[in-house]
Amino acid sequence: MFRIHFNLLYKTGPDDATMPSLFQARLEGSSLMKQPFEVAYGSVVTLKSRLEGGGLLHSHAHKYPTGSGGQQITCYGHKDNNNEFMIVYVDNNDNMGAYDDIKYVKEGMVVRLMHKNTNTTLQVSKQHKAPLTSQMFEVNGSGDVNVINRPSDQWQVEIVKTLGKMSKRSGNGMDDRVVTTLSTEFRLKNVDANCYLGLSGKPLPDWGYSQSEVGCIKPNSALFGNTIWNVEFQVNSRLPNADPASLKTRFVDDFVHLNKAMYRTNNALLPDNDKIDHLTSPPISWPFLIFGLRMCGWDADRFKYLMLGNPVTWWGSTFAVLVTFPLYILYLLLSYKRTGNLGPLARSAGYIVPASILWGGWLLHYLPFFIMGRVTYLHHYFPSLYFQNLFMALQLSHFFNLYYSKLESICKSKLKFNSNSKSISKSKSTATITATKISIFIKSNWWVILCVISTAVFLFFSPLTFGFNRDASELWTRQWLPSWKVHD
Repeated sequence: MFRIHFNLLYKTGPDDATMPSLFQARLEGSSLMKQPFEVAYGSVVTLKSRLEGGGLLHSHAHKYPTGSGGQQITCYGHKDNNNEFMIVYVDNNDNMGAYDDIKYVKEGMVVRLMHKNTNTTLQVSKQHKAPLTSQMFEVNGSGDVNVINRPSDQWQVEIVKTLGKMSKRSGNGMDDRVVTTLSTEFRLKNVDANCYLGLSGKPLPDWGYSQSEVGCIKPNSALFGNTIWNVEFQVNSRLPNADPASLKTRFVDDFVHLNKAMYRTNNALLPDNDKIDHLTSPPISWPFLIFGLRMCGWDADRFKYLMLGNPVTWWGSTFAVLVTFPLYILYLLLSYKRTGNLGPLARSAGYIVPASILWGGWLLHYLPFFIMGRVTYLHHYFPSLYFQNLFMALQLSHFFNLYYSKLESICKSKLKFNSNSKSISKSKSTATITATKISIFIKSNWWVILCVISTAVFLFFSPLTFGFNRDASELWTRQWLPSWKVHD
């Protein structure tokens, strides 16, 4: 499924930064398709964290409210010009004239990173811890680019590995030790503090715009795995462009990265306990449809939409998964305790196997939300709801096939007995025949009855689904529960 997903979505989009740089480079229309390949001093670059969902190294003029009070350094999941840093020499503060001779960045070389928009360098403050994570030193963007030979803003390049086919071009004149865009993974070690530029994986508070916390991580820290970077994009008019289309990533790597990124992104959406939120709902309320979800503003003169399920099928299927199946399992266990066997019905694959699969599917899609720290909404229950509705259909089919077949046989035996007995009145015989016909009709047409009722309820609630632009108070009959908020 994910392979089909990747093949169908082959064009670039605004949220590309979620994926690895190499994955982005092969998307149609990506700006990464044409850029210099080997990284040199004087280049303006964007640095991508290899941590899933980590984003791009970022800075802005806003200051830390604690610690050094210096310019914030973060990681940001979207592309803008505040992600751009220039690679400058350690011992030369001259302007671009110093870069007339091309000098490539190689393993072991020391660089400074100057934030292009604010003309400040990336530096470590050993006197202060990172704002959220005490295991990291604070990294800020307050270094003066005109001050040279200052160890706190010097970073040594340590190449981890180089990916993709183009890394094998060393026979064509490329030095394997040169940092390359997209394909080289490396660490940046601060010369002064002996720590590495990395992420904690935590979102900053409102003063940091919920961007990812960046700090300097010691080699023996549990966060050391978060210190790997790659150059995602490079601008340097003195270097020729290369076509990275031949660079490939493995499907398995992309699959794992995307799922880890989704996990981190979801867990980063934390509820704000200081705000009253009428949109969120706790998972325990979902099976009972206690809360609806307003999809827009509720002004009288605008179209309004309320996410709300069909109460008949929703509550009916909830009854099925929460009551009938557990009771049935309890019945089987009691039968086994009394008789020593589960009986032919329990051994039948026609019921117990699909029932177990559907009930298990409902449970597995529902339970994880109880251990998530993120905000939750009604639509998170929809995958479980699919299993729940299918389970209700199976339960109804099983119920009518089993119990009404028994009722039919009982009625027929009574009818036969009545016809042979002269002591039974004609009215009783007629009643038995009528009961038999009713049982046969219900058994044959229960699904039609259910469809008619469900369709009628759906049409009754359809204005909430398809939208309405009249006063919500006119739909007061649809507010079966006060918490549905159909009208104020």
